[in-house]
Amino acid sequence: MSTSVSDLNQNNYLNAYPAVQGQILVPNRRYAFSHDILSVRLPPIDTLKVGDWIELVPAISWTHSVQVQIIDNARLISSVSPIAHDKNNPLIVNGQYNNYSGGYGGAIYHRYRFNGRDWQPEQKWSAAQAGLSNTSGVEVITASKTFTVPAGVTELIIDAVAAGGGAGGGATKVHDPSPDAPQHTASGGGGAGGGAAVVNARVPVVSGQEIQIIIGDAGIGGFTYLLDPPVDKNGTNGTDAGITKVGDFIEIEGGKGGNGGTFKVNDGSGATIAPAIGGMGGMVLVNNTNGQAFNGGRGGASGTAAPNSSTSGENGASIGYTGGDGAPVGIPISNSGGGGGGASAFGDGGGSGLNGSNFGGGGGADSGYVYSSTSSTSGLYAGNGGRSMVKIQWEVQ
Repeated sequence: MSTSVSDLNQNNYLNAYPAVQGQILVPNRRYAFSHDILSVRLPPIDTLKVGDWIELVPAISWTHSVQVQIIDNARLISSVSPIAHDKNNPLIVNGQYNNYSGGYGGAIYHRYRFNGRDWQPEQKWSAAQAGLSNTSGVEVITASKTFTVPAGVTELIIDAVAAGGGAGGGATKVHDPSPDAPQHTASGGGGAGGGAAVVNARVPVVSGQEIQIIIGDAGIGGFTYLLDPPVDKNGTNGTDAGITKVGDFIEIEGGKGGNGGTFKVNDGSGATIAPAIGGMGGMVLVNNTNGQAFNGGRGGASGTAAPNSSTSGENGASIGYTGGDGAPVGIPISNSGGGGGGASAFGDGGGSGLNGSNFGGGGGADSGYVYSSTSSTSGLYAGNGGRSMVKIQWEVQ
C-alpha cells in the first residue's frame, strides 16, 4: 500500500506538496514522494527566474527511488553525485529508512536553485548569489516580442538559437508480391538542418532601451503516404525554419528542410535511386557582438535505394550537440533509410522520424516504404525542427 503525504508526521514532510507521477514540478515548492511515484520533471527554464528553487523529500524506503528528469538543455549539479545530470541522465533520489537518517549535507531533503542556466544545490548557493537574485534577471524568449531593458542595466548577455528545419518524408511504392516480379524501390527523406546560434554575446545597452525580438518558426516535417489501398507516392519536402533576430545585434537563419524521398519502378534496367539531400544548417547572417557564432549542422542524406541492397540514412552533423541517427533500412530492403537531423549549438538533431530537440535541432526523416497493405489510412509525418530561443541575462550595476 502506498504511503500518502497525509500519513507522514515527520518534520520534513510538513508543508510539502504530494508529487504526482510524471508531473512538471512548480518552482518554489517542497515536494514529497510517496511509494507510487517513479518519476517527475523539473520545470522548463523559460518559466524560471534566477533564484527559483525546488525541494525534494525522498520516499521513506531504502528500496524506492524516483527519477527527476530534465526536459530541456539545463543541467543539474548535485553535491551527492560527481556528475552533472542532464536530459539524458536524470537525477535519482533514493529513498531513506526514515527522514532523519542518511541525508543530503546533513538534511534529508534535496533543494536545488536555478542560477540562470543550470540547477545547483542549495549548499552551493552563496550569500552573494542570493543577493544577486534580487538585482539580476534572466528571460528565455520563445515568441516574438519587444524586450525593454530594465532600470539600472547597462549590459545584456544574450544566447540566441534559430529553429531547426523539418525533415523530408519517405516515398512509398506498391509492392508486387509475385515471385518473378521486379523489385521496385523507394527512398527515405533527407534530414533537416539545425539552426544557427550566437552564444554568450555581451551587448551594451541603456535603461529603457527597446529591442525587437523576432522568433522564427520551426520547420515542419514532410509526409510519408501510407494509404489503404496502397498507392505510389513521393514523400513531401520538409519546410525551412524562419529567421530569428535580436534587434540590430544578431540575425540567424533557421535550418533548411530536407528533401522528400522518391520511388522508382523497376522496368528491368534497375531501379537505383540516389540519396535524398538533407537540409543545410542555418547560417549566422549578422553578429554585431563579441558572441561566438555557430552555423547549424547539416541534415543527413537518405541512404541509396536499390533492389534488395538499400542503405541506411546518414547521421546529421553534430554542432556542440549531437546530430540525429539516420534511419535504418526497412523491410523489404528495397527502401532506404531517412537521414538524421542536424544539431544546433543548443539542441540535438532528431533521429528516425523524430523531432529535433529544443532548441534548434533539425528534424529526422522517415524511411521509404515498399508495401502491399497497411492498417494506416493516412501516413507518417517526418520530424519537425526544434524551436528557436533567445535567452537574455542582466545585472543591475
